[in-house]
Amino acid sequence: MRVLGLIAMLAPLVALASQPQGSDPYRSLQKEGVKFFARFSVVDDSAWKVLVKQQDGEDLLTVLDDRTARVLLSAAGNSERFLSAEAVQLGNRSDPFLVTRWTKGAHGEEIRIYDPKTTQGKPLVFSKASSWTIGYQQSNGKLKITGRADGRVNSSDGAFEVSWP
Repeated sequence: MRVLGLIAMLAPLVALASQPQGSDPYRSLQKEGVKFFARFSVVDDSAWKVLVKQQDGEDLLTVLDDRTARVLLSAAGNSERFLSAEAVQLGNRSDPFLVTRWTKGAHGEEIRIYDPKTTQGKPLVFSKASSWTIGYQQSNGKLKITGRADGRVNSSDGAFEVSWP
């Protein structure tokens, strides 16, 4: 059953590749339930294809190696909604991480950091939730993640800043 779901998720990528020139590939992807599609260039001139598709009421994140079409990562939103994704290179590591933002509860957000190139079978390497919006920026080879643990949105109570890794 899981293989069939993965095949169903990859179908929009095949449809996009077979679009005649001059047609609108994004409209085709939207009809397939795709919420997000991006290509991120990574090491050795290869790229990741990142696709988020809504399936059975849930957002599913898939990352493929552009050269081999091999699935590097497939992760469910676990009832949360996808917001954004970015490939981020940190420190001395040559392979980037995939930094994603998701909704979390009624008005919160969560950062989930994945390592699609991992060989250990656990691509989610870090997550941090906020009761309100969450943000991040690169600084000195790390990510500075800022958000709110609780309290009112415009109050300094509950504000946090963590560095990763």
